[in-house]
Amino acid sequence: MKRLRIRQTRMNDNRPLASLGAFAALVGLSLLLTACGGAAPAGPSGQGVGPQAPSEGLTGKPKQGGTLVIGVNIDVDSMDPNRTSGIVNQLMWFSIMDMLLYEDRDKKLTPGLAESWEISPDGREYTFKLRKGVKFQDGATFNAEAVKVMFDRIGKPDNVRALAYSYMNAADYAGTDVVDEYTARLRMKQPNNTLLTRLTRGYFSVPSPKAVREMGDQEFAKKPVGSGPFIFKEWVPGDRMVADRWGDYAWPSSIWQEKGPAYLERIVFKIVPENAARAAALETGEIQVAQNLTQQDVARFLTDKKYNVVQAVQQGMAGLLYVNTEKSPTNELVVRQAISHAVNREAIIRTQCSGIPKIARSVLSSSTYGFDESLPDKYPFDQAKARALLDEAGWKPGPDGIRTKGTQRLTLAVPTVAAATGCDTSPSNAVGELVQAQLREVGIEMKIEPLSGPAATEFEIQGKHNMTLGGFINEDPDVVRTQFHSSYIDKKSQPSRFRNPRFDEVLTKQYETPKGPERLKLLQEMQRLVQDNALVVPIYQPVASWTTRNNVGGIWIGSANYYPYFRYAYFFDN
Repeated sequence: MKRLRIRQTRMNDNRPLASLGAFAALVGLSLLLTACGGAAPAGPSGQGVGPQAPSEGLTGKPKQGGTLVIGVNIDVDSMDPNRTSGIVNQLMWFSIMDMLLYEDRDKKLTPGLAESWEISPDGREYTFKLRKGVKFQDGATFNAEAVKVMFDRIGKPDNVRALAYSYMNAADYAGTDVVDEYTARLRMKQPNNTLLTRLTRGYFSVPSPKAVREMGDQEFAKKPVGSGPFIFKEWVPGDRMVADRWGDYAWPSSIWQEKGPAYLERIVFKIVPENAARAAALETGEIQVAQNLTQQDVARFLTDKKYNVVQAVQQGMAGLLYVNTEKSPTNELVVRQAISHAVNREAIIRTQCSGIPKIARSVLSSSTYGFDESLPDKYPFDQAKARALLDEAGWKPGPDGIRTKGTQRLTLAVPTVAAATGCDTSPSNAVGELVQAQLREVGIEMKIEPLSGPAATEFEIQGKHNMTLGGFINEDPDVVRTQFHSSYIDKKSQPSRFRNPRFDEVLTKQYETPKGPERLKLLQEMQRLVQDNALVVPIYQPVASWTTRNNVGGIWIGSANYYPYFRYAYFFDN
């Protein structure tokens, strides 16, 4: 698992915090974008529609046809959902494939290709009753054998680097039984209470077993076949991915009120890595949708009637500073508390995030299941409090203003490279440099260690750091366990290196406990233990944004409040 931090933007077994760019008042919502005046379809069930920015002159109904061009910031490595760790790939999979389960606006599991499901009392078996009458685009029938093929290929030992393997904890995969033509039973060696939620991610899109068998994994990764409303047409590496409308599609999940084929004739994902180039292409009309633009561009488009911005606070962890509890001087709780009071989060958001996201107060983002609404902001910006804490702990200002205790200087080591820094994807360390200046004002020296990506990772694994900036996008709060359980120390990147039996017990129990009152209570204790021990400095709420021209509607940010569905996007018929 990897994470974004001051030093670089990297993949993790979820999605790294990328550029934000949205108004954080939409906390906890998966939003459908449409425009004023149009007779728009109602969208995902239980969910209203409405503009996210002013628009005028859009009347009439969503029209059939047209090519929607979406500007994305990175290329894909594979078109095979089950056997890759790619990110932007999911946008295509959501269009050309279906999944067993989806989540609705309230993050409740909703039938997809699975009409219903049951978990055995020991939590090791998952029985899926499957939908009948579904066809793949190559004519193959969807049935229990297709589900078995998917899980079997995910669980292969050579697939260990794929996210589906990680999400399923596939080392515990015991097999899938075809109970009958439309009943499949997944067997695991150990319970996994996050598995059903994980199945709503694009990595569990169900491929055609016929196509997999006839093409093999390598060829299928170039020409995927699914059962979704669009048929894959081409992938030109470094340039575009294209899919065309499938007129025979007739089995969408109930989260969509539409029951038939897509509105669009064609959908194109255009690879435009540079932020400025994506913004310019949106303005000229070369693309109609742009992925995560800079904070400055999003703020500008929010006030321009020619554009709409669909946005949502992402699920998972907040954008935060991890603090190493083993390495001196951050091994002292009082030092960690002083750091928390010394960081001016509002200034970071205002200057580095264009003032768009809101301050975070928990290790979890506020849209994540289990977020503790009652958690206080225990460490508000207070330089006087930070100085007083350090004074009381014996850290006295030296001649240059940096504090010392005996012969030790209050210096923090932070590994970093020039890369995305949390709010924007600009090639600078602006967030880190701002934190550095803020800490110096209370007598703390922060030394930024310029290292290559691999060297910085090794630096952290060895525990040589005092802080790193990071966070994870994930649909389940169990992501905290994967970042803080002491069993990961010295085995992989575990940046806070906190060893506490009760904390480990809570992290383990919440993972083993199904969603409900008992798990919520454990998650509340987990967040308070993180706060009481000052393991992190929560800074901002990560927000995903997609900016469109104002004649485009039907875009819904679904999975993890980051990945949008374009399968029922449309142009307005003005």
